[in-house]
Amino acid sequence: MHLNVGDVIWWNEFPYPKDGGIKARWFIYLGRSSVFHAPIFTYLCTTTTQIEKFESGGPRTGHASKRFDIKNFPVFDRECVLDFDEELYEINENIIDRHRFNIEIKGSLDENTMRNIYKQLLRSGICSKVILRDIHESYNRDGITGLKRP
Repeated sequence: MHLNVGDVIWWNEFPYPKDGGIKARWFIYLGRSSVFHAPIFTYLCTTTTQIEKFESGGPRTGHASKRFDIKNFPVFDRECVLDFDEELYEINENIIDRHRFNIEIKGSLDENTMRNIYKQLLRSGICSKVILRDIHESYNRDGITGLKRP
């Protein structure tokens, strides 16, 4: 399955939940690991529709986050939040190929949004330098250039 930086995917029956049972999830494709490393991993960040957790008094109030409302981001069918304090998903490309029938590309986020996501990932400290370099290279490959190298 070919993905470009910024593609928003809906993965029905996502098989690797970090927080409970198997369910459908929204993901944003950030890139992949270097072709010089085997296996190749795909880097995905996920969003949550549990917006109340980020509101005043919620358990994630202090987290750096990006809110996607459907008016400005119609690629999503519900309002959701990207939490920059959550670890990325690193998924072997072979697994994505095996599950391609459960994965649907819903559209793409604009370049400015993806630039902001990258800058926030740099600040978050959640990703290793190796992963950040892979994401930086993926952005460059897909035409989003001029970003600070980690």
